[in-house]
Amino acid sequence: MILIDYSQVAISNIMSFKQDLIQAEMTGDSKGAEDIIRHCILSSLKMYKKRFGKEYGDLVVCCDSYNYWRKDYHPFYKSKRAGSREEDDMPWDVLFTIMSNVRDEIAEHSPYKVMRVERCEADDVIGTLVSMNPDHNNDFNDIRFSVAYMGIMDCSPEVMDSFYEAYRKLLSLLHDPMFEINFRLEAGDIFSFNNRRVLHGRKEYDANSGNRHLQGYYIDRDEIVGRLNYLNRINP
Repeated sequence: MILIDYSQVAISNIMSFKQDLIQAEMTGDSKGAEDIIRHCILSSLKMYKKRFGKEYGDLVVCCDSYNYWRKDYHPFYKSKRAGSREEDDMPWDVLFTIMSNVRDEIAEHSPYKVMRVERCEADDVIGTLVSMNPDHNNDFNDIRFSVAYMGIMDCSPEVMDSFYEAYRKLLSLLHDPMFEINFRLEAGDIFSFNNRRVLHGRKEYDANSGNRHLQGYYIDRDEIVGRLNYLNRINP
């Protein structure tokens, strides 16, 4: 299977049309923006299928639901993200409406499977499908480790103790200074890395020590790969 995080693909395409969305909010007419964004999202999905379909088979679009179950345990889960949106001029209501419309159209009219589980995020769906379907070498491609994003463990009571023993062992290795690289970001620094190859985090800091601003940004990997392939073709 080819597992796609719909929100990541959609937002990476939509961000290129911010001004179109602002205009759509001002005029109350989002059809033009929605048409071009739909085209870009469908083109991305088609590219994934064409590139990986022969080896991995069906493409599955994994979508976020609402009222995440994690909020039952962490009431402020992703609350800062919502707060930062209020300070941004991006018309998020228009953006999310377009994303929902295109998602529903993909589910109804496209050949791709769409999975959206009540109260779950796309990461939950992807993690469950990966655990149920190891790759063709009977192995896994990557590990996602985050206490905040950790789902409910789907395993029998007989192996639960063994799982948590291994989990704590992995946690201790990740925090072993032997495997850590620590450094301080200075004003103006940009730290760029492959999110699937580098486990990253931040140390604690004194909130009263002065002003601090850290801006995070995600770039879709295929946007970079596609641009590099294009540049290699025109400059062999």
